Amino acid sequence: AVALLLRAGAAPVDAVRLFSAFTMDSFGTIAYNIDLGMLAALERGVPSTATPDPMSNAVYAHSLDHGFALLGPIFFSLAPRLMFIQLLPEPLSTVGTFFAKWMSAPYRAFRKHAAAVHSKSVDFIASRRAELDSTEGKEDLLSLFLKASDEHGVPYRVPSKSHDNALTSLLLSFMVAGRDTTANTLTWLFFEIAQPHNAETLEQLLDEIDSVLLGEAPTYDDIQKRLPLLKGVVYETLRLHPILTQLPLSAVKDDIWPDGTVCPAKTNIRICVDAICRDARLYPDPHVFRPHRWIPFREPPQAEFPVFKGGPRLCIGMHMAIFEVSVVTIHILQKATLTIAPDQDLGPGAGTTNVVFSRAQKRSQMQVFVKPR
Repeated sequence: AVALLLRAGAAPVDAVRLFSAFTMDSFGTIAYNIDLGMLAALERGVPSTATPDPMSNAVYAHSLDHGFALLGPIFFSLAPRLMFIQLLPEPLSTVGTFFAKWMSAPYRAFRKHAAAVHSKSVDFIASRRAELDSTEGKEDLLSLFLKASDEHGVPYRVPSKSHDNALTSLLLSFMVAGRDTTANTLTWLFFEIAQPHNAETLEQLLDEIDSVLLGEAPTYDDIQKRLPLLKGVVYETLRLHPILTQLPLSAVKDDIWPDGTVCPAKTNIRICVDAICRDARLYPDPHVFRPHRWIPFREPPQAEFPVFKGGPRLCIGMHMAIFEVSVVTIHILQKATLTIAPDQDLGPGAGTTNVVFSRAQKRSQMQVFVKPR
């Protein structure tokens, strides 16, 4: 990603697509130890809408991206109809549900993309099983899971449909947990530090990275203990721009909240993450980007910082996402700074995730110019 930025020259680069491609390729390496080819396609100038070669690994990434993009249209167009159909008696309810889904173009397209993701994932798993004995020392997630066993004690390396389905779902969960969080947070982070009123923060961040790392790659300990302003910048970005601004939940049983509120079973609850993270009682000057509020760092209570949900359902990709955002930020700022191209009218989008949206271009993008250091 850094090399691609440095080769941009005077031409603007779409940071949204760049970070999305980078995190998808990173997921391919971490999960399957394969190259999904998204950065390579971006460098070749391949449009994001282009359909890749059906035999290439890029089919997985393409179908994953386009499938997720259809979730919003499906929810807003199909869900209201299904809610009405569920009120009908059987067999009308079952028949009506089938035809409603069949008549929905977004739903049919989603099923096609989902099938492609599953099929490609099964191919990856079969290929890795065949070479498992010769891949000792590989530390991708698939290799680790293939050495584990299911709840009946049968190793996942033993081929079966249930094992393929379990491994596919498990790896997809890791991707969903970490991919959007990382890509969108990186975009918002560079949006914030590129603002003129945050110029002093950027200079301090550059000084910290240069003086601590001396041009070397960071270690885990560096990020955890020796770069407090970087950690503050990451957490402040997450506070102001949580990837999921709302968390819809449903009570599975009667409950009583700490303040005495009675919450009956089946109650639908919506946690407004952005409202909590901009509560002046918790964060003075809540709308101001102030990374120094996190120095010295203390882990925020989950109830005051529900960016990664909390409790037993705390996001499994949380630590990986924060670490990856930190590493990429360091590598970019060691080589260059980014300035935002004019006339984009940037702000949050209206989708299920909090993306940077250009109201001028009417799509998710953030064109930036690269200034080598």
